[in-house]
Amino acid sequence: MTKKVITTSRKRRLGRELRRLRENAGKTMKDAAELIGVTVATISNMERGVHRVRKAELADLLELYEAPAQTRETLEAMRRDANKRGWWTKYGPALPEWFRPYVDLETDAVTVRHVELELVPGLLQTQEYARAVHLAARHVTPVDMVDRSVAARLERQQRLTDSPPLEVWAILSEGVIRRVVGSAHVMAEQLRHMLTLNELPNVKVQILPYSAGAHCSMAGSFSILDFREYPSAVSVEYPAGGLTLEEDEDIARYSLMFDDLRALALSPAESARMIAAVAQDLEQQGRDAR
Repeated sequence: MTKKVITTSRKRRLGRELRRLRENAGKTMKDAAELIGVTVATISNMERGVHRVRKAELADLLELYEAPAQTRETLEAMRRDANKRGWWTKYGPALPEWFRPYVDLETDAVTVRHVELELVPGLLQTQEYARAVHLAARHVTPVDMVDRSVAARLERQQRLTDSPPLEVWAILSEGVIRRVVGSAHVMAEQLRHMLTLNELPNVKVQILPYSAGAHCSMAGSFSILDFREYPSAVSVEYPAGGLTLEEDEDIARYSLMFDDLRALALSPAESARMIAAVAQDLEQQGRDAR
């Protein structure tokens, strides 16, 4: 039986930085392999984040690449953390395997920029809204895993009140706040919760109204995660999975898209007024239904 290779966002970022430094230094994988006494395949696996890098190996490679002292300190810290188990591992299969790299990235991020066409971002969801979402997505979350999946989502939200807190900037299509998820009551509570979070200094919500017309992200949602010392990453989800993009050109492209969308969106104050108006309509629907 083939042994399963486990990689983490830290391993991938370490590997990406090693590749970047090697290429900038004009060195080949063969040069690196001969220096530390391994095969070219091992160097390739290190740079893909699927092979552990030992402390002495990292030091020798960074010497070969003539990396600055600060870079050496940063990458050594990354190497030490690369094999740590994430807090989310305790939830087991309640977190789909394809989603774990995103949670790993989110845990280390200092800023997350969301563009969402259908869903309230997980960091801003109420418990009942999250439950309704998981129940609707039976192809992703088995019914017997819903409670644990919701618990994991709520634990992720602790980042919003950490010290320092995670900064979240969410651009939501108007459809996100108008689609009734769960019930009118559940949705109204979700919108009121989002308004409360929007008052935090580290949370900003903007609505992209239908009146904005065609825009650059009509084909799908995405998230950009920024880090204090590491390069940014982009997460793109689809109905049965997701992928992480870490190449410079991808980061630049999605960052430009985000900037275009925030220019099209309502201001945070205008967005809050729209969210409040929709919440009020839903609350009235609930009263009328009694």
